[in-house]
Amino acid sequence: MTDPRFMRKKVVTGEIEADYENMCIMVHYELEVTIIDEDGRPVRSETKRDVKRIRLQSLSDNSNIPLLAEEIIDKCKLIHKSKRPLIEALVTSLKERKVEDDRSLGRGLERPFQFKKPAPGLLATTDTNGLDEAPSMKNLELYIEQLYDEDPQLKLRATKKVLKLARSQDNLEELANDDSLFGVLSRLLKEDSGRHVDLGIDIAYIFFCFSNYSQFHQFLSQNRVGDSTMRIIETELERVAKWETEIAQLQKQGGRANQAKINAIQKARNDLRSKQEQLLSVACHLLLNLAEDVSLEQKMRKRKLLQALLSLLDWDNNELSMVVLTFLKKLSIFIENKEDMARYADSLIPKVAKFLGTSNENLLSTALRLCFNLSFDTTLQAAMVKDGMIPKLVDLMSLDNQRSWALKVLYHLSIDDKNKPLFVPTELPRFCEKFVLESSNGTPNLIETLALLINLCHQPTLAEQIAEDSLGLILVKSKRAQDPLLMKIVRAISQHEGKCKELVTTYIPDLLQLLKDSRNGDFAAEILGALGNLSSFTFDWSSYLVEARMVEFFITQVTRGPSNAGDDAIGAEIIGFLGAAAYNRIVAEWLMTTQLILIMSDIVASADIPQRVRDENLLLQSLFTLYRLFQHEETRAYLLRKTKLVPILMNLIYDPNPSIREISGDILDTIKEHDADLANRLLGKKFQTFNPDWVSACNSEDADGYIPDSGLNLYY
Repeated sequence: MTDPRFMRKKVVTGEIEADYENMCIMVHYELEVTIIDEDGRPVRSETKRDVKRIRLQSLSDNSNIPLLAEEIIDKCKLIHKSKRPLIEALVTSLKERKVEDDRSLGRGLERPFQFKKPAPGLLATTDTNGLDEAPSMKNLELYIEQLYDEDPQLKLRATKKVLKLARSQDNLEELANDDSLFGVLSRLLKEDSGRHVDLGIDIAYIFFCFSNYSQFHQFLSQNRVGDSTMRIIETELERVAKWETEIAQLQKQGGRANQAKINAIQKARNDLRSKQEQLLSVACHLLLNLAEDVSLEQKMRKRKLLQALLSLLDWDNNELSMVVLTFLKKLSIFIENKEDMARYADSLIPKVAKFLGTSNENLLSTALRLCFNLSFDTTLQAAMVKDGMIPKLVDLMSLDNQRSWALKVLYHLSIDDKNKPLFVPTELPRFCEKFVLESSNGTPNLIETLALLINLCHQPTLAEQIAEDSLGLILVKSKRAQDPLLMKIVRAISQHEGKCKELVTTYIPDLLQLLKDSRNGDFAAEILGALGNLSSFTFDWSSYLVEARMVEFFITQVTRGPSNAGDDAIGAEIIGFLGAAAYNRIVAEWLMTTQLILIMSDIVASADIPQRVRDENLLLQSLFTLYRLFQHEETRAYLLRKTKLVPILMNLIYDPNPSIREISGDILDTIKEHDADLANRLLGKKFQTFNPDWVSACNSEDADGYIPDSGLNLYY
């Protein structure tokens, strides 16, 4: 055998629990080290069990549980991201203990010595009091025998002992290898959980302990645990529905005897309610863990899991609501499930919206994340707006811990123009203005706030309000930051007639100077877009451009060739702006005094040269500006006299790019309207193009002396 040369390591994460004495989370894991030789054969293997402790000494009443859980998962590679609900529950439990201890110490009380071990996930610990002795794996056969006994209490004691064993990760593999144990547990879960709720809770909890580890999911599926758990949820919901139906019928009949029956039903319902909530909580969390397998999730979907979860949202229990919202959030990732949710939008959205007013931070955060996932669907968006969710979300903007998700949902709702007027009576615009102006680069949620503010500025009333409040301040911040998103706000404001354009017009010199000083191509493009929005039939740009000495700047930017144009190239945007400005006759005639018209003509002419690399956007903008110039008599005559655009345009109407074909045809149609002789020439050229064989035959030597009409020559 060759000498050992290599080492292979494998880490398996086990139970994750809280340590209340040391205020930390303990992650149990096994490290398996295998030494292999050069041929890949194992030489020696060793397994070591260890615990990683994540200390949380800084926990306080104001701690953000979701963010802290996310940070723990990011920093500890032993914890998979699917365990986030478990980590949030453990951190919440530690936080509550810390707050309770701090209050006790504040009252001068001695800290009680009590070790409380929470169950994994979002659920409370199942009561294991009343056990005659500490459970032991040595007595497993005895516990299995007791599970077959007819006495329900003996069965219950046996399940509690097995549950105690299952809560230790060291026992799970050995328990899973006992087929008789899981055979009887599966049968009892299927047959007895409806009659004995306590028994159902314990058995479901045993399976839940296994479901926390992905390697046992296949084992649970083989024992049809998912099917039995779905039956538990269906049975309990049917039980409640039956009670409600009976109460409604008795109330309709009236009478003292019926009222006594109603009271008896209500008492039975209330007595069982807390146990039902615990059973449904552990059942839903068990299914949530199993739903990591997409194929199993699809089976649950076919069993109408969504309808069951919607019904459970009506239950007033925080633990149950938390696991249901988490489940819905997980389901909403897939479009098929989201489409199902859209069909129940009128029922789903009001039930989720009620949690936006809860004081429970975890419930609120989960509900907001669910709303964010749902807000990608237009039908669900409409339901959110219909339910009046916008004001509720705006109110949440004042909470630091919830602002990020509320902001993202509001952004999605603000995309639809029909929804924008609903933001007018809210304080959201002023909040966004203040946040943007007071934030620096890198501030959390700054980009989302800017995007939301841009959407709001597309509504005239909101745009005018924002412009009056802070247009000048936004421009001052833009000068320092050179942020394209800030300038997008100005551009959005400038598109509205009336007060908005008047306010932006007063800042034209500042915008032109910002354009010349710009070091960011996207930023400069937004400035040009804002300036272009101000152009109109009566607006004369020439005086502003001359005063700011923009012609030289424009020529420099436009004449930068493709090889010299970097990410900051703005030649196409400049020509587009000139096209918008040329809508005014005075500006069009002023352009004749510059070289810009001839430069644009050269750009169009170069597009007709074979093998020449061309900038499609630059060409399109040049054609658009030339189209505007051809609308005015003086500039039209100048272009026909100084350039040879007509034959080039005739070639471009057959360009592969449909946009280039269209605008080239529009320019030629404009020329034909004002020049009858040229119209005939264009008609002849089109005839030649569409009848090449006939023209070729006429031009051949065998055409009986036919001489083509020299008037068809357009190249003059």
